[in-house]
Amino acid sequence: MRHPRVMIAGKWKSAIHEEPLYGSFMQAGCSVSKFKWHPYLDAEYEKGILKKICVKLEQRLSQGKTISRINDDLIRAVKENTPDILILYRPQFISSRTIKRIKSINSKLVVCCYNNDDPFSTSYPWYYWRVFQKSICEYDFVFAYREKNIPEFYEKGAKKVIYLPSWYVPSLNYPDPVYSANGKREYIYDIVFIGHYENDGRIEYIRSLVEAGLKVGLYGPEWNHKIKNDRLLKKFFPVKYLYIEDSNRVLSSSKMALVIYSKLNNDQYTRRCFEIPSTGTMMLAKRTEAMEGFYSEDKEVVFFDDCKEMVQKALFYSGDISKCESIGSQGMARAKQSGYDVNSRVSYILDSLAAN
Repeated sequence: MRHPRVMIAGKWKSAIHEEPLYGSFMQAGCSVSKFKWHPYLDAEYEKGILKKICVKLEQRLSQGKTISRINDDLIRAVKENTPDILILYRPQFISSRTIKRIKSINSKLVVCCYNNDDPFSTSYPWYYWRVFQKSICEYDFVFAYREKNIPEFYEKGAKKVIYLPSWYVPSLNYPDPVYSANGKREYIYDIVFIGHYENDGRIEYIRSLVEAGLKVGLYGPEWNHKIKNDRLLKKFFPVKYLYIEDSNRVLSSSKMALVIYSKLNNDQYTRRCFEIPSTGTMMLAKRTEAMEGFYSEDKEVVFFDDCKEMVQKALFYSGDISKCESIGSQGMARAKQSGYDVNSRVSYILDSLAAN
């Protein structure tokens, strides 16, 4: 049986989104081509501050000369590469007209989309996902990042919606512990949080952990403007952004990692829920129904329901390294056995398309 030709189109700006999919489809024996739209945006940014402002506005409104050029060149790329499957990753400004024209090239072409953000969240401006929402009815398959979006996609006319959680990448996410000269594993932090700042109360979680006397690590974007003048948290300034290899070392050097979710996207889980266990680090995670489905409580993950309980459990487990290591190890085994890696997700995509 011939392996399908696949094209993956997306912004392609980070190492954790489109690129792992590309590699996994290649590993599955598919012929894979890429269409990247971040070079179009970056090229305009380099033309000066006024042009940069204009292009950023184009992205938010999903219309303009640069956006039109991306849509037109995507159509040309499909003609040239003749894929059997086209996967559009977070296609915020790919129009329904573009998808119709693409499908007119080859009536057998299967066009899919996957969006890691919540296009129905009321926290976004009304216009932000306007173009994407209008295009939903044109896709043959919509792969939904979160279960709550499934009925919302159908309400917008989706033909077929399939739940597809995110993943970890085995070649990028792995244990990287530090050992002392006598062979003892060393821990820098009692608990670490790696993630962006969001105005959803997460700063109070960090503050409570520090006030409890725990050794806390804090990494990620958009924190510095909030904490540089904060009496208790300014010690973290400047908060660093971690690249993947550094993230593995920090996680492996922490007794546990804090997991909280974006309210902007109404998340019940996050990509970190798969990346953290892949390093063998214990998760201390806000309880959600989705997370209860992914991991067994107190065996593969430790849950909390509020800030007070989070601090209590962080204090308890920070004093028992063997429990942390056991839960971290079992969480890692669960992630492997249950197929939370990108290769397993790609196999699921191919099986789902073949079955339909």
